[in-house]
Amino acid sequence: MSSFPYTPNDAALRAFLGKMRTIGRPTKVDADYLRSIQIPKSGASQIVSILKALGFIDSSGVPTERWQAYRSNTRAPGVMATGVKEAYSEVFETYPDAHLQGDDTLKGFFRYKTGL
Repeated sequence: MSSFPYTPNDAALRAFLGKMRTIGRPTKVDADYLRSIQIPKSGASQIVSILKALGFIDSSGVPTERWQAYRSNTRAPGVMATGVKEAYSEVFETYPDAHLQGDDTLKGFFRYKTGL
């Protein structure tokens, strides 16, 4: 079975992605850091996993150049697209236009691949 990073608390992830453009570049991103900027404890560990998968932080939690590039309003959409295509490459191998696929198609893909 495949594993894909996800969070059941997408509101916390969206809030953090919005904050990334206004906060300074931290030395390290972990659950404690996220809680210090008012990200709920319940979603912090999943957000760290997603940030790693997207290439915003390295395996030890240190922000990467992609983090810095995402802070630019003009570059952010392309930076995010690159991270998503890398993190979910298996989806894009099956559906090169995965970003245009409907919810049912993508739900079916993830159910099959994860068994959930």
